[in-house]
Amino acid sequence: MPNKFEDFYTDEAEIECEISEQEALEILKDFKKDTWLWLRGVVDMHVYPLPCVDMRLYDEFELARHMRAFGYRAFVAKRHYCCNADVAALVNKYVPGITCIGSIVLNHCVGGLNPHAVDFAILMGAKYIWMGNMHAGTLSNEPSHSHYGWQNRPPDHYTKTRPVKRWEIAPPINAIDLDTGKVIQPVKDIIELCREAEDVVLNSCHISTKECLAVAEECERQDFHKFVIDHSHNKKLEDLKKLRDLNAYLEFDVPKSESRQREMGKMIRELGPERCVVTSGHGAATHVHPIEAMRWGMVSLRREGITKQEIDLMTKITPASLLELDEEPRWKNRPYI
Repeated sequence: MPNKFEDFYTDEAEIECEISEQEALEILKDFKKDTWLWLRGVVDMHVYPLPCVDMRLYDEFELARHMRAFGYRAFVAKRHYCCNADVAALVNKYVPGITCIGSIVLNHCVGGLNPHAVDFAILMGAKYIWMGNMHAGTLSNEPSHSHYGWQNRPPDHYTKTRPVKRWEIAPPINAIDLDTGKVIQPVKDIIELCREAEDVVLNSCHISTKECLAVAEECERQDFHKFVIDHSHNKKLEDLKKLRDLNAYLEFDVPKSESRQREMGKMIRELGPERCVVTSGHGAATHVHPIEAMRWGMVSLRREGITKQEIDLMTKITPASLLELDEEPRWKNRPYI
């Protein structure tokens, strides 16, 4: 195992490229057949890009070019530490033929469940709001030092080797009042902002199942129907049925093991594909390429009896509908670019 940060990388001067760009494009044609053709029209709503504190494979520009080559229609870029709507706007300007969707993750870096951050993320063009992961889902009031993402940082990374800062011992990000079980006011405000924007999706990210159910009920109360449950394959089937019945969408990001992918297929068969979406959930340096993850997941689902039409619904049609890719923008307050 590498022990130092530089051991994870090869100096560009040491790399000898023995193939021209044109030859590389010719090789790419070998992939444009068989199951690779299933990727045409995909809208992947869960991809991790560079730059990032954690090690990732590619930035949004590179991902856009790769995915465009395989016929993708769009992808949502998720950066855990800041809003990337500005980068997405630039990708869409300079990489035509595919749409990059910017987003924001509501961790302490942006003030947690912060309506101010959500408001200006949407004004900057973000269409996807994640409810936080680093200090979320604990159902506790006990402050903690989050190690989220550390598996994608080398052992000598600054955040691992420096003394723990006082403020790093941070309170949990709870979406509900732990005494009453009711959704807190900032979450109600965030739902309202998403509903008013019309083409914005709210994702549960890593909040607990109890919180997901409460937020889903509040979304129903506010007549907002674009609430997506992250990592659904890690939840109990009975809870997913309750969330489905509350009109939430159930996101299944492709598990990293084939056996878990088979379990995902069985759960989707039980739940029905109508309220399900399938994403790659890939992009870290420890993952395969998001494109290969999506193709692999599609193959696994077909082996579990999920039809091509059902896979298209979950990877192309429903995501495009949630993001309103086929609609003229109804909300004009988007950034100047």
